[in-house]
Amino acid sequence: MERLKAMCEEELVEHLTVEAACDILSLADIHSAEQLKAHTLDFIMLHAQEVCETEGYERLVRHRPHLLNECFRTIACQQLPLRCPAPGACNSNASSNSNSSSSRKRPRHS
Repeated sequence: MERLKAMCEEELVEHLTVEAACDILSLADIHSAEQLKAHTLDFIMLHAQEVCETEGYERLVRHRPHLLNECFRTIACQQLPLRCPAPGACNSNASSNSNSSSSRKRPRHS
């Protein structure tokens, strides 16, 4: 069964389109297809403007918004790789994030 899953992932990667990217990302997340998810995130990063105009993007916003965070972090890590958070840092629970962010002082902008 794992081999079949891998073959399906490879096929989806080879045929990624702007229109299907968000739906494929969602499916990859649901089925823990990490390689497919990584390839799809890279594809979305390269075609972000076009992807944001699709119906799949709207479905992602409504039904799986946590994946938008992953997309954003992927883009940020490509631009500033030395400041990229440790793997899994995005998945920490909300209470630990709120505690750490509330203890930091934010600079004021005039």
